[in-house]
Amino acid sequence: MLASQFVFHLALKRDEVESFDRYPFNLPAVRTLERLELHPKVTFFVGENGSGKSTLLEALAVSLGFNAEGGSRNFNFGTRASHSVLHEFLRVAKGVKRWRPRPLSAGRTRGRPVAAAPARCAGAPA
Repeated sequence: MLASQFVFHLALKRDEVESFDRYPFNLPAVRTLERLELHPKVTFFVGENGSGKSTLLEALAVSLGFNAEGGSRNFNFGTRASHSVLHEFLRVAKGVKRWRPRPLSAGRTRGRPVAAAPARCAGAPA
């Protein structure tokens, strides 16, 4: 059975980390991370201030091609690189089914625009 979950789990490539005494690897959420299973519907990150929740979420976003500061893959912005190098040390297991926009009405969609069909040349067979 093929899964429709966008991300199954993420794992820290611990053997590639030089030192767990340096940021971001010294954060509690990262220091103890081996593999984090994500629930297919929702996953909550709960912890004290400064424990590494946001750093971990930003690294996951960057490793998936999203902007660490928010937005989408097609809408990126940023004044400077503000994320850590943690994304370089994550292994992310993605699902096989990709998100597709849901039709609203009359050719409009919710989410990403649907790619238009290639135009045909005049006189070309249909």
